[in-house]
Amino acid sequence: MRQLSRDAGVTLYSTLLASFQVLLHQVSGGSDVLVGADVAGREQPELERLIGFFVNVLPLRSQFEAGTPFATFLAQTQETLLSAMEHQDLPFDMIVDASGVPRHKGMNPLVQVLFVMNNLPGRTQAMGGLSVEALPALDTHSKFDMALFVDDEDGQLLGNWQFATSVFGHERIQHLAKAWIALLEQIVADQDIQLGAISMPVDTLAVAAKPAAPGPKADKLGKFLKRAAAPAGKARPAPVRESLIAEPQPFPLLLEPNEPHLDLIGWINNNRPLIEAKLATHAGILFRGFELDGIQGFEAFAEAIQPGLYGQYGDLPKKEGGKNTYRSTPYPERKMILFHNESSHQDRWPRKQMFYCEQAAPVGGATPVVDCRLMYEKLPADLRDTFEERACSTCAPSPTTSMCRGSTSSRRKTAPKSRPAAGPVVSNGAGSTTTNCKPVLQGRRSFVTR
Repeated sequence: MRQLSRDAGVTLYSTLLASFQVLLHQVSGGSDVLVGADVAGREQPELERLIGFFVNVLPLRSQFEAGTPFATFLAQTQETLLSAMEHQDLPFDMIVDASGVPRHKGMNPLVQVLFVMNNLPGRTQAMGGLSVEALPALDTHSKFDMALFVDDEDGQLLGNWQFATSVFGHERIQHLAKAWIALLEQIVADQDIQLGAISMPVDTLAVAAKPAAPGPKADKLGKFLKRAAAPAGKARPAPVRESLIAEPQPFPLLLEPNEPHLDLIGWINNNRPLIEAKLATHAGILFRGFELDGIQGFEAFAEAIQPGLYGQYGDLPKKEGGKNTYRSTPYPERKMILFHNESSHQDRWPRKQMFYCEQAAPVGGATPVVDCRLMYEKLPADLRDTFEERACSTCAPSPTTSMCRGSTSSRRKTAPKSRPAAGPVVSNGAGSTTTNCKPVLQGRRSFVTR
């Protein structure tokens, strides 16, 4: 690769970028591709001594024609890259705005794939008699659908693929890595090879997923089976079973899968009215035993339960790897958080709270969750009468509850929070109250603290 770059009069970075672009053209079948490239954003001398994040993303466009030699494509890539570098101070957001590309929640605008070649110093250094070594992150989150980071270490090129597991599976990325290596071997052997002549390994995943076209005999057999369908046998069990944890108490409802590898997100999308009805009856639902892929899977779950998550909770730090998920309340390990209504300190109280047990505690770790309607019913009658006399009232379920009459209500929802629980939990908020405020909406009575 280095010799090819020297012969072509380009940098190794340009060669790797061009080969990666060809890979994307080949596997996607698209003739027009945009790849993002990181730049340090420290062109001004005044920024050299500042600590901060100045990285900018440059969208690099490439166009594919089967008859173009790779050498020509490589020269075009170098020219595009140099031209983009001349304008690297232009913020990426301004490029997006100028291009008029619509923005979609959960997706980066304009660029979904990133290519980066790191030129940082070696990872192992020593200072003052101390040996310093960078350790790999325990948990990583891909900000793009896919990103390829290439490190040049000790004369070897090391590739690190990061990808959104909601878009790509591990097998797919392994296939892309194998295809990229095969492509590099072909252009090293012949840099004038035409782009359309570059062969790619057979995508066994796509072949396995593609159904075979039925032949005449299979079609006749299908018609015969339709005509002579046997009487229905034993009914197929429902994909999800439900039970009560503290029967006969209705709160909470427990949902568990009847089928291995059940697509929970798909099931929720098809059964959202049922979930809403169950929440109204049981106040909280515990989803146990379902497969969720970390925080990203939990956010997809939460978005399916309540599309349009609200991501401005503000009090707690966000969870690494999540976009609208917050870490649990930092609290002394040996202390117990007193009973309180989640988010009730805000002027708007979202009506749904979602919690996710990322890692079960080896000892203890229980988080009590209470149906505040039942708690109100257990209060002494004279205390309930006092609340009624002071015009404290609960509100009927709604996306958000305003604390006083006259407040403006917006349709914002809460973000899910990473909290200790036995699995994903959806809780229907009980309502919000305030002293000397008239009821906004009447609903079932509930006890709420602020």
